[in-house]
Amino acid sequence: MNKDSEFEQIFSIMEQSFPKSEIREYEEQKIILNNDKYHIITSKSPNGDINGFLTFWNLESVNFIEHIAVKDTFRGKGIGSRLICKYLSETCLPTILEVEAPLNETAVRRIKFYEKSGFYLNLYFYSQPSFVKGGLSIPMYIMSYPNKINFNEFILLRKEIYKKIYFL
Repeated sequence: MNKDSEFEQIFSIMEQSFPKSEIREYEEQKIILNNDKYHIITSKSPNGDINGFLTFWNLESVNFIEHIAVKDTFRGKGIGSRLICKYLSETCLPTILEVEAPLNETAVRRIKFYEKSGFYLNLYFYSQPSFVKGGLSIPMYIMSYPNKINFNEFILLRKEIYKKIYFL
């Protein structure tokens, strides 16, 4: 994938799919594209337009899925599942991702989506820092693949995520 030429489409889908506090500012996101630890997998329509994407980071011992999103007009067509499947078939490292606590129907649906792909919900409280300076943190949980993680692993992963993803 040519990250620079497709960035506009990806960022547009990000803005449609996530609250402002869960994505970086435009310029900051563009800078991240040049980080050799940051990767993007895309799904394209027959005309070549991007209709979905998955972003992930290579950390020390795991990969961290930061965002997965599908353009609103293409949701419900299995694109997200295919992106996860493609990603899992291409990695040999365990994987983690953040999900909102299952306090509403949407959050429960997202957790079930990841569980169908083999992810496990780890019930350790986690607070996602805001991507927006001065923004509020978001209560979350970590999901992991292919196994659950223990509390000591969670503590180490949280420290690494805060440092390498959120630059804290």
